[in-house]
Amino acid sequence: MVLVVIISIDIITGILVAFVEKTLLSRIERQRIAGKLMIFLLVAAGHFADKIIAN
Repeated sequence: MVLVVIISIDIITGILVAFVEKTLLSRIERQRIAGKLMIFLLVAAGHFADKIIAN
């Protein structure tokens, strides 16, 4: 849950800064969000690997 909150704050502040600096590009935002999604996938994969190894 903490990871979701921290990444959400990061995305929101990134969008706000890009908006203020007038550098809001959808391509860059898609790349940033894809990177955040990869973090979730890696954490999920680690969790499932831990469950398999533990059993």
